[in-house]
Amino acid sequence: MRGLCVFLAVAMMLAGAQPALAAKLHDGNGLIVVAIDKTGYTASRDEAKASGRYADTSSVARFLLAGEMHLPQLIVGPVDPATGFVHDGLFNTYELLPLPDKIGGVTIIMWEVPAGDYAIYSREMDGYTACFNAGTVAFHVAPGELAYLGQYNSFQTDADIAQAVDDRKLPENGNAGGDPRLFDEHLTGLTAGDDKVMAAATDALRARRPGYFSAGTTLTVADLTPVVLAKKDGHKTLMC
Repeated sequence: MRGLCVFLAVAMMLAGAQPALAAKLHDGNGLIVVAIDKTGYTASRDEAKASGRYADTSSVARFLLAGEMHLPQLIVGPVDPATGFVHDGLFNTYELLPLPDKIGGVTIIMWEVPAGDYAIYSREMDGYTACFNAGTVAFHVAPGELAYLGQYNSFQTDADIAQAVDDRKLPENGNAGGDPRLFDEHLTGLTAGDDKVMAAATDALRARRPGYFSAGTTLTVADLTPVVLAKKDGHKTLMC
């Protein structure tokens, strides 16, 4: 079951395979778009290394080097923005769209979803899950809308996972079984980003998926609302 929740499995990325979205949005659906900022990730890692916060031999240093090579595995799903209650249903059909070299280090990830309210549940890396139940963002996607959430830099979350490994709160090998999860994380690293990135994302989408655009359609900035994901039956969240 957990495998269905992983949007960007490492094996798929190494093989270059990825699920393909339809040429047009299905009736009643919209699109969630996030710009993954690897240049910002590298800058954050280099700043942390220069500050002496992490020893080169630590799990943090090793994980952050791996994190630069892999795209974040964000998991999104339905939510009640008023209560934070998460509903059944995740979306593992996505598409990756690298932006032109002049933008540098940015790849678009996008999901087609039924119109409704959503939240970013968690982030996965090397078999570990960081659960954003302590604080994340909720947003609404309207039918036909291309909802842009901004630019995401996973550095701090990756560092938190790796630090938990060094502190022996998580096992040394996340892929060895046991479904290791770091609860009570806050979503960090999601910003409005650069207007040039959003413009480049729009151009790339028009070129790759012209069927997503009808008269007057463009990429629109989503209205993000802070939300704490609700707990139920002793679990931190239902789907994290």
